Amino acid sequence: MTPDRRLDQLEPLVADVLQKVDRLIEGQGRLIDDIHRVEHKADLAAKGVADLTLITQQQYKSLKARLQTMQQTMHTGLTTLQQDQQVMKAGLNTLQLNQQTMQTELKTMQAGQDAIMQHLKEKLP
Repeated sequence: MTPDRRLDQLEPLVADVLQKVDRLIEGQGRLIDDIHRVEHKADLAAKGVADLTLITQQQYKSLKARLQTMQQTMHTGLTTLQQDQQVMKAGLNTLQLNQQTMQTELKTMQAGQDAIMQHLKEKLP
């Protein structure tokens, strides 16, 4: 085989190999572009998750603070209600004692009135 003939046989093979290498390089370039896009999207997603985590933590702290405030307010309100209830019970007891005293005084007055009426009936014709 002559060198020209070998060269003729090798040229199509080399051209084919070079064409395949060019396609591989082009494919790798597209893969690198795709990887960069995926990395960018992954970075955006990670930032979104981080932001969402921060927002969730802030909302949790705010909600927890509001809940504690509500619990304190309810506790204060309950304590005040209990104190008011005790004052009302004491007032009711005082009212009942006053009512009993008034009934006793009414009976005494009734007895005095009856005695006066009896005395007047005896003295008047």
